[in-house]
Amino acid sequence: MQDSASAHRARETVNILYQETPNFIPPDLWPPNSPDLNPVDYEIWALMQHRVYHSVDELKQRLIDVWCGLNSRLTTWLLTTGVEDFERASVLKEDTSKRVK
Repeated sequence: MQDSASAHRARETVNILYQETPNFIPPDLWPPNSPDLNPVDYEIWALMQHRVYHSVDELKQRLIDVWCGLNSRLTTWLLTTGVEDFERASVLKEDTSKRVK
């Protein structure tokens, strides 16, 4: 099932799909977007969500467990790097705004 995005309708893409996809349906025969015609986006995803997220409390606990399991040296390094990147970007923005005036 395609969603009619321009990349999916591009001539080269359609040619590859004709060659590689059994029973390919050409774009001019594609139905409009519809939950009834796209089971992956709606039914299957809903089923997966139900199986993964049994409850909000369970999801919160799973997130906490993963967070607590992260290596503290790695997270400290990542946070420090992020702050340094932000500071560099702020200085560059300040320098640029001074030149514009």
